[in-house]
Amino acid sequence: MNEKIQQAFERGFVKAAVEAGFSEKQARDTMNLAHQQLMPQYDKRQLSLDELVAIEQAKGKLLPKIFTSYKDPVTAKMYSTALPTGLGALLGGGAGALLGSALTGGSGTGLGVGALLGGGLGGAFGHFNQKARNESLEEQMTRLPVGATLRDYYADPLYQKNQDIARENHNNMMIRMLLSKR
Repeated sequence: MNEKIQQAFERGFVKAAVEAGFSEKQARDTMNLAHQQLMPQYDKRQLSLDELVAIEQAKGKLLPKIFTSYKDPVTAKMYSTALPTGLGALLGGGAGALLGSALTGGSGTGLGVGALLGGGLGGAFGHFNQKARNESLEEQMTRLPVGATLRDYYADPLYQKNQDIARENHNNMMIRMLLSKR
């Protein structure tokens, strides 16, 4: 973020807080805790060669790192599209086979066609979903400092906004579900 904008925001925030009765220390502490995640921190940049190599290595892993910590690099959340594609195809094929069999009265043709269609759709969904996640993480890395960790990723305003939207959608779904039971 531009240093001058940050300093101007800080001066205005501290001034308003002191006028409201807070000490300068309380105002600075509150600003750092409450508003840091809501302010853009870094301009978009080009990824370094080391980061591009790390991204390609992460996309080659079959599974992501299971137990992550704040000190891990952002690439710890990336992994290959192979596993989601395979699992999606397997689950989609099974569901398609059941549906095809049920719709055709148990015929082998319906089972086969259902399995092929369901497997294709499930595999495509798994593949493109994981590909989009990897691309989103890669894009977000361009807005974080070189060598960013998961702590930097989780503190980024874009991540915070997406979490707020997901939380709001979940809350709305729960409210609709509770109201429908009346």
